[in-house]
Amino acid sequence: MPLPKNILADDGPPRALSVSEQQSYLSLLSKGASPGVACATLGLTLTQVAVSMEADGRFRVLLDRVHELLSQNVAAALYRSAMEGSVSAQTFYLKNVPPPDWPMEDKHDELTDPDLTDEELAAQFCAEAPQLLEFLARHYPETASAHTSPTLPGTDSTESS
Repeated sequence: MPLPKNILADDGPPRALSVSEQQSYLSLLSKGASPGVACATLGLTLTQVAVSMEADGRFRVLLDRVHELLSQNVAAALYRSAMEGSVSAQTFYLKNVPPPDWPMEDKHDELTDPDLTDEELAAQFCAEAPQLLEFLARHYPETASAHTSPTLPGTDSTESS
């Protein structure tokens, strides 16, 4: 449906939407209409919607909730596609919503910072090793006795100075 040419135009100073117009606008959005199509259908302008978003906190919160619910529709479709065998949907889903017992990647760091010195890298490994050992002990209990925490040279209490 082509949008009318006056969708951005206002006659006079911009006004906020009435409660009834807000409800109708939110209803159309919740059914998948774009903001432009919702405005065109209701004879409103995008400027009126923008003014309402700034002036009415309740409307802004409801608009955010509609967007969240629409995102959940997309997530449900992605999940359905993954369950129907789409490998790309499965991969995307598991990268973004891993099962609770999967170890989490630190999305802020690369595997190693290329600027780390050998000593800093060893210290980082020693700091993160207990989490890895805990994971191994939980998922591979038969090998738990073989796992020990690493220590940096000079930090082991059994070494003499």
